[in-house]
Amino acid sequence: MPEQAKAPQKNRRSLPTILYVVAGVAVMLVLYTAIRSLSFRNKHPVKVVSVQPLGEVNRKTNLTFEFSQDMVEQKMVDQPRDTVAVRFDPEIPGRFKWLSRRRLRFFPDQPLRPATGYIAKVLPEIFVREDTYLEGNTQFHFHTAPFRVTDAHLGFLSQDPKQSKVRLEASIDFNYDVDPEEVARYLKVTHGSKGMGRPIPYTIETEQAGQAIHVLSEPFSREEKEQKVSLRVSSGLTCLNCDKGLGKDFVRTARLGARERLKLVRIYPQQSGRTCGIAIRFSASVNSKVAE
Repeated sequence: MPEQAKAPQKNRRSLPTILYVVAGVAVMLVLYTAIRSLSFRNKHPVKVVSVQPLGEVNRKTNLTFEFSQDMVEQKMVDQPRDTVAVRFDPEIPGRFKWLSRRRLRFFPDQPLRPATGYIAKVLPEIFVREDTYLEGNTQFHFHTAPFRVTDAHLGFLSQDPKQSKVRLEASIDFNYDVDPEEVARYLKVTHGSKGMGRPIPYTIETEQAGQAIHVLSEPFSREEKEQKVSLRVSSGLTCLNCDKGLGKDFVRTARLGARERLKLVRIYPQQSGRTCGIAIRFSASVNSKVAE
């Protein structure tokens, strides 16, 4: 019984301690709010009204920041500046210029990186006047166009007079420069419509980086029924200096018509001036040397 009576006394002694802690935190919050209020009492809030352009931008774009109030003295307008309190991530080398007392423009020294997302952050140090402070959104996002395959053209080259062997010839166009060796790691040429069938060996004939890649397959047999041959560029392929790679697989399929049996269609006499002869027509083009 005596031991059970001691527990309530311990709880009663700890209750005032908790109240003191809560009261102390409340006092600190009140003091912080009061100090902050006093520090901004004689200052005017300034907002970033707009940043243009945002979202997807051209690689050779400029950026313009507009504020809700005058930011600089008139003498600073039209004067190039190497540094202003605007930070870019990733970093963008360039120069700034105040177009007016409240409009600032940034001029990059070089095109923006391809397929890259950027953040522009306006820092509090942007102010020249001491009676203002920054309020509202100060971070702005923009990005260059995603990396993608813009087009692909597939065709077939006959390897012999009977057209029993053919090659796939393809050109692949990208919106940014690519390394041919890197493309080879993500490119497959296969039988079938989805790029998942039996592989067909190929060679990338393009030697230097660029936006166009030329592909030529090894010869393969032409069947007596229609065939589908697919070219697949897998996601993950990156362009030169890209931040993000290809977002999804690109697949293009070509149909190769069935190999037809050569048929004799017609034999008829033919005269040209004083020369007479016999004309022979077949169901498909033939090599004249083989026909002889």
